[in-house]
Amino acid sequence: MKIAVSGKGGSGKTTLTGMLARIMARSGHRVLAIDADPNPNMAMAMGVPRERAETLSVIPRDMAHWEEDDNGQPFVKLQKPLAQIAAEYGVTAPDGIRLLVTGQITEAGAGCMCQPHTIARGLMANVGDWADFILTDMEAGLEHLSRGTTEHADVMLVVVEPYYRSLDTGARAAGLARALGIPNIFFVANKLRTETERQAVKELADKKGIELIALIPHDEGFPEADRLGLAPLDFAPDSPAVQEIARLAQKLEARAA
Repeated sequence: MKIAVSGKGGSGKTTLTGMLARIMARSGHRVLAIDADPNPNMAMAMGVPRERAETLSVIPRDMAHWEEDDNGQPFVKLQKPLAQIAAEYGVTAPDGIRLLVTGQITEAGAGCMCQPHTIARGLMANVGDWADFILTDMEAGLEHLSRGTTEHADVMLVVVEPYYRSLDTGARAAGLARALGIPNIFFVANKLRTETERQAVKELADKKGIELIALIPHDEGFPEADRLGLAPLDFAPDSPAVQEIARLAQKLEARAA
């Protein structure tokens, strides 16, 4: 199952992606995690030590290019097999996950992130049976959908917070994901404090006809874990938010079975 995680900046999508990856790996699945955000932070969200996370390799920009098949349809071709890319540029994260970083903004005026989008697209297209689950933390916002980066995803998780701008971005993301042909699109409500907030997200999901697959409560432990350089899964494994994410992982595993 290829899972792409989308959402407005600050919605919690990176933390969610990293935690899902680790929980699935603990269930015995082979997991490949892809950080496709140009400001990559998933390593630390997964519990990779800060000093190691800051030195992760980035997949070179010439690792993928566009070609056309015999029918003239464009596709992304990787320069090396995925297993070789993972071995050369990946890092082993906690619980045996293999983590890849597709790109990173390191200097001002360096140009667009078009090529890292292409690489992420190629990785998702060529995973084959190399992993049971591939989880990709997408760039915040909607550009990955306009570029079609996630066209090969089986599942799009749209992370929303219970306020207007986040809900509006989530609704747009869901509509674009549908237009892209992603077969399974779900809302994940995050950082919920009150029943009124839960109801606001439920109303959006009903209005858009999108299944609300998880309701994750606000958890003060998450920013504290980040301050300490720990993954929430290691800092407070029994917290209500962590347990709700574990239930989400179980739901996705059941759908993949």
